[in-house]
Amino acid sequence: MAKDVEMGLVDHLEELRGRIILSLLAVVAIGILAYVFKDWILSFITAPIAQFYRLPVDHVPGLLEKLNQFFSENGTFTPEETNILMLLFTENVRRLTSLTFIHPVEAFMSYLKLSFYTGLLVGSPMVLYQIWRFIMPALYDNERRYFFGAFTVGAGLFYLGVAFAFYVVFPYAIQFLINMGSDQLYASLTINNYISFSMLFLLAFGLTFELPVLIYLAVRTGLTSVAFLSQKRRYVYVFAFVIAAIITPTIDPVNQAAVGVPMIVMFELSLVFCRFADRRRKARQAAVAEAESNS
Repeated sequence: MAKDVEMGLVDHLEELRGRIILSLLAVVAIGILAYVFKDWILSFITAPIAQFYRLPVDHVPGLLEKLNQFFSENGTFTPEETNILMLLFTENVRRLTSLTFIHPVEAFMSYLKLSFYTGLLVGSPMVLYQIWRFIMPALYDNERRYFFGAFTVGAGLFYLGVAFAFYVVFPYAIQFLINMGSDQLYASLTINNYISFSMLFLLAFGLTFELPVLIYLAVRTGLTSVAFLSQKRRYVYVFAFVIAAIITPTIDPVNQAAVGVPMIVMFELSLVFCRFADRRRKARQAAVAEAESNS
């Protein structure tokens, strides 16, 4: 039976509101926990750019210590002058080896943004579960099975996309963009811009990896077919780059290609998977029909 209990429009809206509230509470709770560990999370997400600093970060403390010893033992500088020089060197080293902020509240707001994005990334399974619980009563028993499987696989694919972006694509994308600088252009990344760029980049890839699930559900429910999607793939390619241009945090061909190309690859893999699943389903139906005819 598609629905165990018939519900009116008001009941549906009440249930939807409850599901949305639970999803937001999950995201907020994880975000609050993330704020407690904000420094560790920031160090983790800034790891891909550590290799692009102009100074080797690991050698900085020893270098500053030797410099301080040189000024102190040189005899040319007074203790006050030595302190001033070390302060100048230390501050410039910090600018070369760390993110900056240019507004008094930017650091605080950036940490809040980082916590929110972390809550959204980590809390995505809870959001997917609430979506599943909302639509489940409207499904037949056989539909519930493959919808539940699709949501389960979708959660795994989302995190696979985030991991793929962070460890494979993002380091090369950020390297290309930073290397666009020159003697006249020096990259000084602010914490707010970096968090926005990196987190939206990861979210975009996580959503991109959901494409196989969406296509499978669309084919399985009869909204479209593999043959139709194959015929319209050129439009899908254009649409992929349009979506990439919308969801990428900056308007540049590198990031658009970094999102658009994997989206096209996932689209083609989705068609292969749907063809395989369709052949298996037809084989099972043929086997059942043959068994019934022989009985």
